[in-house]
Amino acid sequence: MHALFTICLGPLDVLAVIEEGKAYDDLLDHTIEIEFREHTIRVLNLETLITLKRASNEPKHQQQLPVLEETLRQLEKG
Repeated sequence: MHALFTICLGPLDVLAVIEEGKAYDDLLDHTIEIEFREHTIRVLNLETLITLKRASNEPKHQQQLPVLEETLRQLEKG
């Protein structure tokens, strides 16, 4: 299952399956928590997201990589 929502903060991509057969428990240590409207949401950290997109054969994932990698570089520069 895959669902793409548009929310007031931008697109929200909800996946039931992750590349390389990763399960929720496999990825839990690679998430960050975001507080939103009194709820805690877990999202993949940027490093893991980049790793998964690099391994993907999907053209859209390859197109997203430069932006994600530059975002990570900027965050590391602090």
